[in-house]
Amino acid sequence: MKNLYLIFIGIVCSFSVFAQNAPSDVHLNLELTQGKVIPTEVMDTLTDPMILLTSSDTVSISVFMVTSDTTTLSKIHVKLGLTDGGSELIQSTFIFDGTPPSGLVYFRDENVIKLSLGQFTYNQVFYCEVYFEDNSGVLSTVTKYSTN
Repeated sequence: MKNLYLIFIGIVCSFSVFAQNAPSDVHLNLELTQGKVIPTEVMDTLTDPMILLTSSDTVSISVFMVTSDTTTLSKIHVKLGLTDGGSELIQSTFIFDGTPPSGLVYFRDENVIKLSLGQFTYNQVFYCEVYFEDNSGVLSTVTKYSTN
């Protein structure tokens, strides 16, 4: 029985050693594509300018993330939706340090990665999921972020 436990512990340790690191510090950046006039009467009291946006506004969305290790990183999988786990806005795979899919932008500065996902109609809440894939096809755990 003792040998069985040792084998089990060895298998668990080997999976954790070869697992792809998950993205950390994932954040969405929403940038208004056209200027918006802020009414003078709320200029001094406005704590969150996002409350002025409506569903008729268009925002450019980027996702930022940090990776602790880039040596085996092969692909970055991204989903953006209006519901938790949703991908109705975009589901795409970026090749690490490669040419991004058409219409999308990839930028990396050491371990910080920025993926520009495109322009979308503003919604109060966006949901994003990001996970990495290594050279062997091993997937990291999913890191989620929402704007609410």
